[in-house]
Amino acid sequence: MKRFHVLAGVLAVAFVAAVLVGCAAKVSMENFDKIANGMTLAEVENLLGKGEKQVSAGLAIGSFGASVETIVWKADDKQITVQFVDGKVVAKVQTGL
Repeated sequence: MKRFHVLAGVLAVAFVAAVLVGCAAKVSMENFDKIANGMTLAEVENLLGKGEKQVSAGLAIGSFGASVETIVWKADDKQITVQFVDGKVVAKVQTGL
């Protein structure tokens, strides 16, 4: 039984390491360059995986309304920040790539 727990622990650590390495590989200049204005959140997530929502807001001026989201992808000291208006990319910024 102790052997099973050791094996389960090793597998869990290996899985977490693989996930972290996978995330780090996705936050790259190559993927940053692939992000284009007009892309949807789903398209960006296909490149980078799930990001962390920083800001989400609605804006209404008269009959005009828009939703604004800022989502960040991080890996170590690397970061990609993308701003979406009505679900489409309007701006992107990178640091550390």
